[in-house]
Amino acid sequence: MTNVFLVIVFLVLGCYWYTHGHATGIFMSHKPGDAAPSSLFSEQNKDAATEPRPAPPPPPKVVVSVPSVRYADISGETHSLGGTKKPALLVFWNANTPSFRAMKLLAAMRPDYPENTLDIIGFYTDEITTESLSQTAQDNGYFFTIASAAQTPELKATLLKSFNVKDSGQDIYVIDKADGVTIVDISNPQIPDDVIVAKLNAVIKPML
Repeated sequence: MTNVFLVIVFLVLGCYWYTHGHATGIFMSHKPGDAAPSSLFSEQNKDAATEPRPAPPPPPKVVVSVPSVRYADISGETHSLGGTKKPALLVFWNANTPSFRAMKLLAAMRPDYPENTLDIIGFYTDEITTESLSQTAQDNGYFFTIASAAQTPELKATLLKSFNVKDSGQDIYVIDKADGVTIVDISNPQIPDDVIVAKLNAVIKPML
């Protein structure tokens, strides 16, 4: 009789322990609201890591009064700026290192945007002879419009004031058909060239 009683007691305790253990999480069962198991969490992180990042929005347009001026390039051809109804990329450059990065970026854009779709212009801001500027353009493979901003004092003053240029080679100006201007900052050397080109493309393509 005693043995039967002990068996019953052990059965009751066993049932209680089994039921209570599941209820309190002794068996590490996953209840709603619990943290996900590590394998599931790892899969979620893996999925999040492989999702493509959204493209950054293009820089906002700025208030710039594009001047209606005429100027001569290094070949003697006369051009107009402002009111042309044609998009343009514009850089102010000189002999400093950031300027050459800006010009390199313009050169990289030319194959994708022929001259009949986009004007690409590099205005040299320091005093220089036409011969020296032509040689610099040839040596560096600048196959787009190169001109001296200093060909007349009036032209240089108008350009630098209109575009609020503080230092050459720090920005690329994108001018749309209505003479709206978007400035792409290239002053940070840590930003790769391909990232800047992607920003430029994001601004230019909707204009064409």
